[in-house]
Amino acid sequence: MSGRGGVVLTGDAAVGVALGERGLDSGVRFVVLGLDGGVDDAGSSSRSAPAPGSSGRRLDAGMAAQAIAGRHPAVGVLVVADTVRDHPYNFARRMLSLDHLTKGRVGILVTPQPSAPVAGAIEFAQIIATLWETFPRDAIVTDRARGRFAESGRIRRLDHTGAWSIAGPLTTPSSVQGRPPVVWLGSRTDAEAAGRTGCSWWVPAARWPPWSHSSPPPHPATGRPP
Repeated sequence: MSGRGGVVLTGDAAVGVALGERGLDSGVRFVVLGLDGGVDDAGSSSRSAPAPGSSGRRLDAGMAAQAIAGRHPAVGVLVVADTVRDHPYNFARRMLSLDHLTKGRVGILVTPQPSAPVAGAIEFAQIIATLWETFPRDAIVTDRARGRFAESGRIRRLDHTGAWSIAGPLTTPSSVQGRPPVVWLGSRTDAEAAGRTGCSWWVPAARWPPWSHSSPPPHPATGRPP
């Protein structure tokens, strides 16, 4: 997120171009998927209205990310989390599986949704980040002689009660990245709250898109660039 080379693919048509013969420009290092409606001054995102005459259906951002990552093996994908429609456990599992398929080229972007409590988006980010650490990769031992796939003592449960109830670890080992990046798009106050246990980076709404600036975005917990 610290340099130029990012692009927001808005709508299915843009995704189609990226997957087509023309593809992406050679300088693109990562794409953002699922931010169709843009970002307001407070950092809230929304989905744009369907095109006239369309069915109103949209390509799932996770599915688009999988297709683009396969078409462009050197490009990373940043998938916007829908903190209203998605359950954090299911989203964490899908994104971690996609991260494994792409060999560590996946991250997520979390931003408040219109007419939804900001606290819900913060909680969502914290749950995702914690779940991604419940099954460490080095817990896998694959000991055929003892019939043991993993050291169960290394796998940690997450018992969470709040807007969502979570019981148990993920069934997918952690990322080759250690943990995929979780980017918060919004205010500094909310970023600090999310960053204490969840988000890796904070992008102020006024600096979106971040690649239009020469300096990298600050870390949410410290407010300082990396």
